[in-house]
Amino acid sequence: MNRLKGLLREVIAYNLLGIIPVVVGFVLLPLYTRTLTPAEYGQFALADTIAKIAAIVLAGGLGTVIIRHYYEDGTNQLLKTKLGSSSSWIGLMTIGGLVLSYLASLVFDLGLDTNLILLAVGSGGLSAGLLVINGIQRSQRNVVQASLTGIVQLVGILVLTWILLTTINPTSIEAMIAVVTGGAIAVLLGTILVYRSIPFQLNLNWKVIRELLQESLPLVPAGLAAWAMTFIDRAMLSHYRSFEEVGQYAFAYTIGMVVSFAALGFQRAWVPYFMEQAKEATNNRIVKTVSGLFIALLAWAFLGISFFASEIAELMGGSLYVSTAPLITITALGYVFHAIYLIQSVSMFNDKKNSWVAYISVISAVINIGLNWWWIPQYGMMGAALATLVSYLILAVLAGILVGRTKFSDYPLGIWIISLFSAIILSQAGI
Repeated sequence: MNRLKGLLREVIAYNLLGIIPVVVGFVLLPLYTRTLTPAEYGQFALADTIAKIAAIVLAGGLGTVIIRHYYEDGTNQLLKTKLGSSSSWIGLMTIGGLVLSYLASLVFDLGLDTNLILLAVGSGGLSAGLLVINGIQRSQRNVVQASLTGIVQLVGILVLTWILLTTINPTSIEAMIAVVTGGAIAVLLGTILVYRSIPFQLNLNWKVIRELLQESLPLVPAGLAAWAMTFIDRAMLSHYRSFEEVGQYAFAYTIGMVVSFAALGFQRAWVPYFMEQAKEATNNRIVKTVSGLFIALLAWAFLGISFFASEIAELMGGSLYVSTAPLITITALGYVFHAIYLIQSVSMFNDKKNSWVAYISVISAVINIGLNWWWIPQYGMMGAALATLVSYLILAVLAGILVGRTKFSDYPLGIWIISLFSAIILSQAGI
């Protein structure tokens, strides 16, 4: 019971922490649009996208696998070596990425200022380092440290952005400098906090890093596939339809993604909890019960969103966005299926089957791109929403099939199916 209470506290804490980026994003948006020209803001948005992709590549999946190794190695010398080697590898890869980016900018016209590209890659490297730090903090079940690191980063970005864009000549470079500086402060703070409990040193043990990368690299295509599934629909909508539809779809998608905020908050607490419980086979019943109840709650959250979708759309966007209510409902349901995938994927991580995660993520992404290419020209933003729903459903089903071949496969499929089926029926009945 104490462990369940601890899990609940962590889920609540991580969800509250997840609200902070949303709030900061809302505060930063008018600051960007009022100080930067549309062209400068567009360049910054593109650089921010480069930073996100760089973080996925440079991290190499190490932020995820370090959690499993924490429970495998404890806090002994081997874990210190793995933590030091992981951090050193990310630093080395970031330097390499900066050099390659600079050389590429000399040879090719990349469409962005070279300094902006270098800042974006540097930001990605810092985010990659934070993933490893956050992985250790989550493993230690230290929500306070994880929250403090994230809050300091976001507040730092907010304050620095305000200072640089309002007191200095506002450009996309100043905006990205604020992001990089905020990330550097968070990495420094996170490193100090982790070092207090695990005094590691930066050293590159090639044998250790090879073993870690063999396990972690399959997560890179999975991360890139997840990124593609989030943004490809907007690119195709802008190409085949109009920017008006892009705006309406982005509005509906953002509201429907509320389900994902809860799911990701749960996931941050769930991974270390599962790893801990996996050591004790007698606790499988607890894992089954918790995962069943959580998906049931998400299903009913979807029902609430679908029932009040029109009112939510009008409240958040006004009368022009009321017509997006069906898109909100479809997107929310899609993210319930995505939550089912997230829960099941932990079994694959625990069994070192990270390549399975990569395979099904890439398959789902390819299906998503194909469906968007097929449906958007005919059905516009409704086709994009349906493509999201179908691809996440397929992702959950593929995960369920593969999980049957792992050590822990006893998930409450009956509860999940009944909860989802009843919620879908009630939402269509208008109850």
